Amino acid sequence: MPADDRQRREPLNDPLRLDPKSVRRTFERAAATYDSAAVLQHEIGQRMAERLALVKLEPVAILDAGCGTGDALAELRTRFPAAFVVGSISRWR
Repeated sequence: MPADDRQRREPLNDPLRLDPKSVRRTFERAAATYDSAAVLQHEIGQRMAERLALVKLEPVAILDAGCGTGDALAELRTRFPAAFVVGSISRWR
């Protein structure tokens, strides 16, 4: 069944149904202050950077999938200056 058909058949009064526009607005409002509250994400990024010292590869390209605000991309670009570094966030549709 195509996705459009499934969407039409979902009950509009489903309490678990998310409104994509509302979700997007909420995340856009939170984005400005996200990095100041992302303590766990910063800790994980720092640990990842420390472990990259063990990597003896010279990648041509790096994809940081789900990179959030892209806070860790600068470290990747510094550590692997010859690599093409891309950050990709998930988009709600």
